[in-house]
Amino acid sequence: MAKKNQDTDVVSEQIVEQFSRTEKFVNENKSMVSIIAGAVIVLVAGYFVYTNFIVAPREKEATSQMFQAVSYFEAQQFEVAINGDGSYPGFLEITQEYGGTKSANLAYYYMGMSFLNTGQYEAAIEGLESFSTDDPILASMKLGGIADAHAQLGNMDKAASNYAKAASTSEDKFTAPMYLMRSGLAYEQVGNGSKAVEAYTKIQKDYSDAQEARDIEKFIARAGAIN
Repeated sequence: MAKKNQDTDVVSEQIVEQFSRTEKFVNENKSMVSIIAGAVIVLVAGYFVYTNFIVAPREKEATSQMFQAVSYFEAQQFEVAINGDGSYPGFLEITQEYGGTKSANLAYYYMGMSFLNTGQYEAAIEGLESFSTDDPILASMKLGGIADAHAQLGNMDKAASNYAKAASTSEDKFTAPMYLMRSGLAYEQVGNGSKAVEAYTKIQKDYSDAQEARDIEKFIARAGAIN
């Protein structure tokens, strides 16, 4: 029993370490993150042009209202991004007032990630699940955000499955091994050694150059010992 508790503590510490690596990941992969951020901005900017010349005034208004909230998000002023500043609406109001528009859909993503960053995990899940996209990287980040929220709420089964989905959705060489590692650790937490081994083995096979692949044999061996 003492050995089992010790192993659980080790896995818990590794999960915490994975969460703390998010900021480090962003700092070390600024070019990739910038590309993702740029893609989102291009979507908003492109949609702004589109709505000015083609779609209804309501679409145009929703898009124009979106920019200030995005600015607050990028400045990590998440509460203001969610609720607005008194002059411009936040993501919450945009989703309520402009439902059915593309801007409102994108606002759900931003709002969900904002809730995640402010520790409002159930609201984060609700917001992110309301967002839909065909872009594999954004879809992966959506699932990763949902998984992070579930993990913080202690729903490790749901966290594990969503991390696995996040990894397989884009198979990006930066985010996929990170999400695979998190899924493996979460599966260990719930005693699913076979799923954990599967996640770790995929890191070993498909992402051998990733940081997560270091000492991956130890993770595979540990997970393989789970009954």
